[in-house]
Amino acid sequence: MIGAVAGWELRRMAASWPYRLLPFAVCGAAFLLTLVEADTLQLGGRVVTGPLNAWGAFWLVSTALNTLKIVFIAVAAQLVAQDLTGRTYALLMATRLPNWAYLGGRWLAGVALCAGLSLAILPGFVGAGGLLHLRQPAQVGVPNLPALALAWAVMAPIDVLLVPTLAFALGTLRPRAAGTVGVISIIVWLIVLQGLPDWLGHPYDRWIPAHSPLVLSLFYRYAGQYDALAATVRDPLQRVPLGQELANRLPDVTLWLPRLLWVGLSLPLLALTTARFNRFREETP
Repeated sequence: MIGAVAGWELRRMAASWPYRLLPFAVCGAAFLLTLVEADTLQLGGRVVTGPLNAWGAFWLVSTALNTLKIVFIAVAAQLVAQDLTGRTYALLMATRLPNWAYLGGRWLAGVALCAGLSLAILPGFVGAGGLLHLRQPAQVGVPNLPALALAWAVMAPIDVLLVPTLAFALGTLRPRAAGTVGVISIIVWLIVLQGLPDWLGHPYDRWIPAHSPLVLSLFYRYAGQYDALAATVRDPLQRVPLGQELANRLPDVTLWLPRLLWVGLSLPLLALTTARFNRFREETP
């Protein structure tokens, strides 16, 4: 039954032209982000360039996922609230669909949409990185696909599972305040949690589910290694291949692993939401 509800919800989304355009908009935004930030994602001035070297890939994925959090939260918070406040409420009351199937299906559809949108950033990055490499093959390296895939693998689960699940739970239990829930969730994820590691300091930063602080520390680590390497090489021309090799080394992803434990809260949170959900609330019309 969960699959049937999820399929119905996905078909409803596919029938709406904003949802149909959303993956293309996300891919295009990732393409433009790569072009705009190409001159920023460097080491040693313009010696080591290329937006899709290893640390550049992590920065791009982090920035794109942080932006997509707004979309994920807005969609997930309304998945059930749209029924309880819209025209489909009467149909909802008339069905014998159990709450676990109804909520599980809506949640699964939301997670599937978030996963698809998070994957849509990858071809945008690769396309822009490949274009920059063709224009400046000597300065810009080829896109580092393993680093891009690794960055997505260690960061996307939080945004695909935990972020929408929390917004879904709060929006479902407080459907009349779903808009407010979305705004507060965005503030918490994009402002509070991003600044919390600076306040708590090391080693708590690896436990906080915020991408930007660890990506920034990754940049400082690469920059420090490059400065040490450049100090031993007098010829500037020799620094380019050495710097490119350094910038394309895959980082130590064990720093990201502790925060992935937060993803395990998604299913218990969904179960708690299902247990507390009352479809026949008196305040709804």
